[in-house]
Order: sequence, then structure tokens, then C-alpha cells
Amino acid sequence: MKALLPTNAPNVILGPVEDSGIVELGYINNERYGIVVSHESHNHPSQVVPYEGAATGVGGIIRDVLCMGAKVIAIADPLRFGNPNGKNKNKVKYIANEVINGIAGYGDAVGIPNICGDVYFNDSFDENCLVNVVCLGIVKEKDIIHSFAPANAENYDIVVVGKATDNSGFGGAAFASLILDEKDRESNRGAVQVPDPFLKNVIIRASYAVFEEARKNGIGLGFKDMGAGGIMCK
Repeated sequence: MKALLPTNAPNVILGPVEDSGIVELGYINNERYGIVVSHESHNHPSQVVPYEGAATGVGGIIRDVLCMGAKVIAIADPLRFGNPNGKNKNKVKYIANEVINGIAGYGDAVGIPNICGDVYFNDSFDENCLVNVVCLGIVKEKDIIHSFAPANAENYDIVVVGKATDNSGFGGAAFASLILDEKDRESNRGAVQVPDPFLKNVIIRASYAVFEEARKNGIGLGFKDMGAGGIMCK
């Protein structure tokens, strides 16, 4: 497996140990820049609640890149849906349309361009679509923020920022690992978080401002995305 999927190389700034990997982009004015890369799937949520499921997938992957101290620059989406002309064609078309609308609606609201992707249709995806999301960011190597508290962080404050608490999204991590069947579709609709991309837009820009001030004043930060595990994420 290591031979097929290497994670260490001279151009790998950060391998798969935190929220996102970072690969060397090049040097500008003698400063090394990296491309921050993260990807994930949001399959079950998108099959059960297509618009919200796909939209929250975009939101989550943006957080993974942002929390490395990067400027988020692009999103991409490889998508797999069932047969639009098969026995479940109405359901398949509904899911495909709503997934695409969810991705577009979220990306437009946060102001981050969707630059590429692909779509494949096959009967094998009739009962469980695949919604993959990729996000890219850019950061100077010296400005990387890690997903853990910095050295000598005793007496630091922990600041938790996010959307207002509601009754959506509970059990999201466990739901994502289920073998999906018909009874799971209704009983787990509440495991899909209701997205708020306009608030995310504000939080992204507020985070950029925090990063800038911290760098200006030489303050070390740890910054961690709280994904499906919420406050329990380490």
C-alpha cells in the first residue's frame, strides 16, 4: 500500500496527520508556499436529505482546509448517481438535482468557486449515491496553523465558534458508518446538519482576520475543525 500511495516526499510539507495535507506549490520571493488539500465523502446524508447533505459536505471540507491557516481558493466534486433512465429514475433524478443544487447553493453563498468535477451514472448507485468533495487552499509554509495546541500553551483560552445549536446533526458520525437501508433513511434524517453558508461566509472571513492578527503579533495558535464529532473532536 505504501508503494501505491506514498505520503512522504520532498514536496510534501504535511502528510495525512491533521485535518488536511499540504503539498509544495513553489517559492515566491524566497518563501515556500503550499497547496492545502482535503477531501471527503458525504454519501449517506446526500442520499437521505440530498440538498442539505451535499451542502454540509462542502461546508465541512472548507473547514478542514481553513483550519490549517490557509486561504480557501477552490472546491471540486466527483459525483456518482444511479441510472436516470432505470426503474428508480424519478428518485435518482431528484437526488442528483438536489445534490447539485446543494453544492452550488453552498459554494455561491460562501463565495468559493467550484472549479471541476465529474459525474458518473450507474444502476449500482441507485440506493446510495457517492458525493465526494475536494477543497483546496493556499498558505505560506511559515504561516501553517496546526490542529493542536502550540507549545507552551498553558493558560491559553479555548474559543469555540459556530452556528447556533439546534437539534440537527446529532449522531452524524455514527450515521455515516451505517450500512444504509430504507428504515435508516427516515430515522436518521435528523443526523444531517442544517447548513448555514451565509454564517460560514462570515466565520471564514473572521478567521482570516484572526490569523492575520496572530501572525502580526507573534501569537501561536491551534485551530481545529469540529466535524461530525462536534465538541468531542480532539
